[in-house]
Amino acid sequence: MGGGPPPPRGTALQLRINAETMLPSGEVQPATGTLTAFEIPSGPGVRVDTDGFAGYVCNPRFDSLLAKLVVHSTAGVDGALGKAARALDEFRIDGVATNRGFLRRLLARPEVAAWSVTTRFVDDHAAALADAPRRCRLRPVTGTEHTWCARRWRAASSRSTCAPAMPCSAARSSR
Repeated sequence: MGGGPPPPRGTALQLRINAETMLPSGEVQPATGTLTAFEIPSGPGVRVDTDGFAGYVCNPRFDSLLAKLVVHSTAGVDGALGKAARALDEFRIDGVATNRGFLRRLLARPEVAAWSVTTRFVDDHAAALADAPRRCRLRPVTGTEHTWCARRWRAASSRSTCAPAMPCSAARSSR
């Protein structure tokens, strides 16, 4: 029987979406409030473990975990990072501040893509990764192939800031 363990069949990442923000000092600050919207991403290789729902009241005295996002890709680290970034962008959580922006900025770092991070990486780069208001880069689009993008534009245009946007799925598939 021997032969050792079977070869890996892809790359998986787990991200914890928390009701919290990160201060430039690297300190985490819990968030409170009531979830007014809670829509999770789905699709092949995307799993979300959660008890969150619209109407859920976040209490800062307990664990701030709202959801665990787990993605799997057979396209290596780049594929898993891209899938995780898209899933984060597809999450809709309103009513409570979350660490989604922090996670999105973390995934975008070239050191993460190169898999050259240490347990001190977040501490050493706290200012760059901290939640900061950013100008929305989404643009209004129309057409059935841009349904997801149009929904993101409407959601983002109703508030002053949003997480950095990825190109729409139609643009990604045309590359």
